[in-house]
Amino acid sequence: MKPINPFLIMRAVENYFHLENGSLIKRDRKPYITRARNIGMYLVREVCGFTYNEIAAFFDRDDHKTIMNGCKKALKHSEHIKNILGDINAYRYDRQNIVN
Repeated sequence: MKPINPFLIMRAVENYFHLENGSLIKRDRKPYITRARNIGMYLVREVCGFTYNEIAAFFDRDDHKTIMNGCKKALKHSEHIKNILGDINAYRYDRQNIVN
């Protein structure tokens, strides 16, 4: 079984929402990218156990409060979260390769 890391989560979220690689780290504030970024931050927090400060550094954000707010907003999208977690678990067991 392959370990889950924040890079895997970021790629899974970008693939799920059909975004180009690196979209979640850019400063783009389009709603569909912001939603995806929030879900990515939430998953990094819950799955990898990163602190808010570590997530802020990974996503190139200035403040851990931005991450806290994004994680809170991500909870509104539980169906997307479940689907992305399924994609990640499929990759971990080599049934589906989500990292191109």
